[in-house]
Amino acid sequence: MNLVLLTGRVGRDPEVKSFSNGDRVARLSLATKRRRKDPQSGQILEQADWHSVNFYGPAQGGVVDRVVQLARKGALITVKGELVYQTSTLPDGTKIQRASIAVRGQDGFEFHVGPRADGETPVQKPKVTDQGGEPQGEVHTGVDSGDDLDPLGLGSLDDDEF
Repeated sequence: MNLVLLTGRVGRDPEVKSFSNGDRVARLSLATKRRRKDPQSGQILEQADWHSVNFYGPAQGGVVDRVVQLARKGALITVKGELVYQTSTLPDGTKIQRASIAVRGQDGFEFHVGPRADGETPVQKPKVTDQGGEPQGEVHTGVDSGDDLDPLGLGSLDDDEF
């Protein structure tokens, strides 16, 4: 089974591309954090990891529209998808392999309500529905530090919050 579940901060607003058949993809970067204890100093070290996430959907409606509406820079989101590897050849002939997370469908995206990095605070929880009128995904409260150099708000966390 190839399943990836990540929660983190959006690094840049989604970029949408259309395919010739009308389907679309929304691309964004997602910062997640890792914490570990330095064996020599005993100090807690934190590191941000950046992930490329691609949301695939139809020409109208679906997960792409939700991502464009809700996943702005600094927003806290959870994605569930598949790890995909793509190989490219550079002009000098060097082959490189890139990993990304492919999200297909509404169940692969959750938005967490809270202030974003740009300081904008949603006034109310978004009401996003599918075609049947049922709410999609869960909505959680999150807190954002508002610091572009600290996209995950790592500086404001206590050790017991992890």
